[in-house]
Formats: sequence, C-alpha cells, structure tokens
Amino acid sequence: MKRTFILILILISCKGSQIDHELKSNQVDLFKEIRAKVYKIDSIENYYLVYASKDNYNYKIVSKMVSNEDCNQVKLDSMYSFKIRSLILPEPKTNKNSNYSKPVNYDDFQKCVYMEDFTKICTEVRIKDILISKNLIGLCHRKIQ
Repeated sequence: MKRTFILILILISCKGSQIDHELKSNQVDLFKEIRAKVYKIDSIENYYLVYASKDNYNYKIVSKMVSNEDCNQVKLDSMYSFKIRSLILPEPKTNKNSNYSKPVNYDDFQKCVYMEDFTKICTEVRIKDILISKNLIGLCHRKIQ
C-alpha cells in the first residue's frame, strides 16, 4: 500500500513538471528582431527616446531612464540589433463590405501612447512607429540571446 501511494505521488509530480514545461514552451514571444541604425537620441520626462532607421523606415524606441555605469551604451550612427514590440495598435483593417473608410494615408496621422507614469509620447513626421525593446535598458544595449 505504501509503495503504491509513493508511486502515485511520483507520477503526479512528474506530470505536473511536464505540464509546466509545456506551458512555458507554448508562450508566444511578441517581440521581433530588427537591425537598425541609431540616428538621434533624446529624452522626455523619465524616458530616453532612441531614434533608429531600417529600410527607409524611422522608429522611436522608448526606454525608461535608469542609471547603468558599466554597459554597452548606445551611440549615434551605430548599428544595433533590437528585440522590439510596437506600442501602437496596428492600422485599421477594412474589407470591401465595411462602412468604415480607411484614412487616405494612415501614417499622416499623429499616433500617441501613454507610458505607465502618464508620459505622452507621440509619432512625428517620418516616424513610422513607437516601440519598446527587450534588450535596451536605459541607454544600455544588451546582445540578443
């Protein structure tokens, strides 16, 4: 009886770790990797704004200000690999039967996001998107693993 009980406990604990492993492996990473050239660095409130360009598209990458002394600091006119995710909703999609009409050029409209401390960050002329990067902490760039 004791052996059966111990065997059942072992089977349950093994199955639990298998389920946990399956859940972790099924998680979706919403970040994608881009290689872009940094052409401007600015700040607003408690955030750095790193302007980067890739394939004739310009992006604004937002990074919370933190102090890091010993790091690979982002420099102007340098290429970096960023693991990014957009903070702006995708442009409206319409179908032929929809009564909603899409703007003539969606990029002509200013788009804004509010950060956790209510700092407002908006697109500008020729800025396609506002992004965050998993591997940018303050102005410190970490290599993508």
